[in-house]
Amino acid sequence: MTAETAAKCLVTHWISRFGVTSVITSDQGRQFISRLFATLSLMLGITKIRTMPYHAMANEHLRSMMQKFIPVSASAHSNRACFVHPELNECSHVFMRKDWVKPPLSPLMMNLTKSCRDKMKLLPC
Repeated sequence: MTAETAAKCLVTHWISRFGVTSVITSDQGRQFISRLFATLSLMLGITKIRTMPYHAMANEHLRSMMQKFIPVSASAHSNRACFVHPELNECSHVFMRKDWVKPPLSPLMMNLTKSCRDKMKLLPC
């Protein structure tokens, strides 16, 4: 790949879709060191950072560090019971959050009356 091809792809595919990036990290390939790419980076205000080319043995430490960031399943996030005030059972009205799609500028809460108290016992915390 030539420097002209790399610069053209950057402008037509990346910058046109996502905007100008502030930093480009390259592995010291010739197309990123060229005068054309340096001029393009200077003109767009992009900072270039050079790294070593990929080498499996040199990147083993990074790979082991990144394996620690494996996502945790959502079932393990909230094992705690939620707090429900003891006087809530004696209230005549309560406010309950609307957790469905709502039109813009609509209130987040809705009023519930005594008739809904039995349904509230079925709601999970």
